[in-house]
Amino acid sequence: MDAVMDILRPANFGDYIVYTVFFLALISNGLIPEKSQNARWVMTGVLLCSVLIKMRIQNYLDIEAYFRDFALMMLALGQGILPYIAAALVRRPKRSQRM
Repeated sequence: MDAVMDILRPANFGDYIVYTVFFLALISNGLIPEKSQNARWVMTGVLLCSVLIKMRIQNYLDIEAYFRDFALMMLALGQGILPYIAAALVRRPKRSQRM
């Protein structure tokens, strides 16, 4: 149990950002309407990126440091760009369905 808590404990300011993005993605994933299934999948991708970054995937891969850093950079870019794509995919309700 202590090993899990050591991994989950925030070590620097970047970990707080990852946690913030994770919880915001989790909340917004629950608020996305059912008709926008593609947006839900994109937000699930954001959750996956957050989990992989937090688990420090670069420490568990047995590849060169250049490729580990590149993989971490791609995950961080996905975590930053995918929420905007999901926002664009959410469909607005029709005018007759609004209150």
